[in-house]
Amino acid sequence: MEALAASDAALLQALVHPDAACRYGAAMAIRKRPALAIQNIDVIIELLADENAHVQQAARTSLRLLARQRTHRFEDFGPLPGAAPHQVQIARTQWATWWQQIAK
Repeated sequence: MEALAASDAALLQALVHPDAACRYGAAMAIRKRPALAIQNIDVIIELLADENAHVQQAARTSLRLLARQRTHRFEDFGPLPGAAPHQVQIARTQWATWWQQIAK
């Protein structure tokens, strides 16, 4: 159990690592740990505004897959690749609002 906790901590640290490749890998990997992802959904939503487009899309993909696992419905609030900053902000707000609603 302690090893699992250590790997969870490492994954969470990778989500905010200065290196984009680490953030990308963590954003892709966290979807395989739905309970951990849901506990840290705010961090994943923040990655939608990452300076690296690949990290943004990895976060979006993880959110879409987590949403489907959680609700058995397809949800996608974006942002689309290449979205303008205001569109990214809209997507972040929509994802955050939606997660708050289903968490009730």
